[in-house]
Amino acid sequence: MPGEGIIDASRRIGRNVAMNSRPRRCGRCLHVPSSAKEADAVIGKSSGFSPGRLGRQWIFLCDGRANLSLFLRQMLFAKTIDRSRKAMNPSDVDVDNVPAQARMPRTMYQDMRPSKEPLILKDKRIVSLGGTSGIGLAVVQLALGEGAFVVVASNHEERVNRARADLEWRSPSHSDVQMVDATSEDAIRDFFDRVGPFDHLVYTAGEDLPLGPLVSTDLGRARARFETRYWGAVTAVKHGVHSIREGGSIVLTSGFSATRPRAGWTSQASIQSAVEGLTRALAVELAPIRVNAVSPGVARTPRWNALSEADRHALYDREERRLPLGRVGEAEEIAAAYIYFMKNSYATGNVLNVDGGGALV
Repeated sequence: MPGEGIIDASRRIGRNVAMNSRPRRCGRCLHVPSSAKEADAVIGKSSGFSPGRLGRQWIFLCDGRANLSLFLRQMLFAKTIDRSRKAMNPSDVDVDNVPAQARMPRTMYQDMRPSKEPLILKDKRIVSLGGTSGIGLAVVQLALGEGAFVVVASNHEERVNRARADLEWRSPSHSDVQMVDATSEDAIRDFFDRVGPFDHLVYTAGEDLPLGPLVSTDLGRARARFETRYWGAVTAVKHGVHSIREGGSIVLTSGFSATRPRAGWTSQASIQSAVEGLTRALAVELAPIRVNAVSPGVARTPRWNALSEADRHALYDREERRLPLGRVGEAEEIAAAYIYFMKNSYATGNVLNVDGGGALV
């Protein structure tokens, strides 16, 4: 039956790489085939391909029948299978001539076509509201490290001055730090008019989060936090979306309380849940612009400055005992998730937990 010879050969030879008549080890089990000559004879007879047509570079796998389709993939789509070492074009493969017993669905052949190159941030323009401290500043620093231009905005003068000094030291020609009130629609509109076209919008702005029982919550203070963290994000997207270039994205900020709230964390759980709903709705409404959110766990950032120093260290200690990783996070670790969303051209409507496993326990 067609294709049986390949299975038999895989069992006998062990299937490895025999390139230009030199046996090579298998990338998985390091087994060496008995001989390149025997491999050429068996493959040429079983598959319908002649050694003269394909050259003498064969790829063998270990594991016989289970990896038969992968064997054919590597055989058909190896980049250097002819004598001139020119890459084979998958669209030139005559699928109908593959033995019936060894044939994969056409969709699987199509999957082997080159995928879209991952996006890069070099020379991209990134706008970050709230990027003057903590996670937001770490995102901006990582983006600068990848060659991006960054425009940073915040309404805290001290943080703005500190971030401006830091970013100008890192890359004065690639950074611009401005004072903007994220709770003012007029200020946000004017800000985006000044900024002009850009590629990615990152929103991490927000005041320190108050913790405590609902019955003792200062509702005015809670509303102010909601105004900045939720309505500020809505306003930024409303006035910034028309300036986002093709292939661009928006990354918002949620938090682990949306899925694992603690007693006394009602305010922040409400805000973060609202942001996650907003993320999914915007991903549908604004497509093909990609909209995602990062959900940070407990990390050593100014986010917890509303707590006293003793309470803050007590929180860190409790989390370190609870978390599977046994420690709280750092701003740079969480910032990497924002960079991932900006560079991944196939991710939208997602919320990525970066919490040391906190959502599991």
